[in-house]
Amino acid sequence: METIVLEGQSLFDVAIQECGSVEGAFALAVANNVSISNELPSSESLTKTAITAKRVVDYYNQKELKPATWSTAKEAKLTGIGYMTIEENFTVK
Repeated sequence: METIVLEGQSLFDVAIQECGSVEGAFALAVANNVSISNELPSSESLTKTAITAKRVVDYYNQKELKPATWSTAKEAKLTGIGYMTIEENFTVK
C-alpha cells in the first residue's frame, strides 16, 4: 500500500500518520530510499511500512488528522526578544 505526501509534510509527519510513531520514519526512509531530513515533494507516493502504534493510527484516521509541520528557513520568521533591535522593532519606554 502507498500514501501520498501532503503539502508541508515531513517524513516524521507521515510516520506518525501512517505508522503511529516517529520511529516509523526510519522504516519509511529505508523503504522509500529517502533521507529522514529531506523535504518531501507534495503528491509524492510513499510505500507504507508496518504500523507500530495502531491506536495512534486509528485516532488519526478517525479524526482525519494529517500533520504537516515542515517549514523552510525562508518561511520561518524569527521573533521574540532575542531577535529584536532597539528603536527598530523594540521600543524602550
